[in-house]
Amino acid sequence: MRPILMKGHERSLTFPGYSHDGDLHFSCAKDVTPNVWFADNGDRLGTCRGRNGADVQTGQQLFTFRFDAPARSVEFSIGDGLAVITTDNFMDNVATAQVKHIVEDPDDQLESLLVITGIKGRINRAVWEPLNRTIVTADFARRNWWC
Repeated sequence: MRPILMKGHERSLTFPGYSHDGDLHFSCAKDVTPNVWFADNGDRLGTCRGRNGADVQTGQQLFTFRFDAPARSVEFSIGDGLAVITTDNFMDNVATAQVKHIVEDPDDQLESLLVITGIKGRINRAVWEPLNRTIVTADFARRNWWC
């Protein structure tokens, strides 16, 4: 394995990711110019210009989840109507990864289906592994697996 340096952002990265096939790498940063790269050699495939926020179809808010601490990341499962949301250490609250069920009536969504605690430091991201049975949390120093 050899490291590949990809330069294409003017501000800090906020969200890196790979395509399902693993052949493309996506990077987003605070400069609001997402980039797509070839994963095998690091060459840039393209840059999305003119992006001013999230893409929406209707402009209507669908869900609101309330937490006692700032939310850091959200990852939606494929097919099961679940979301894993990470929260930061804040005041007396510890960092968590919480699983919510996405339902048609958001008022029916009160409690988290699962709350993972005991994670040291900040959780930068949580993702679903295949079949939505495992959640992987990551920060800059460690990688944790939860089933």
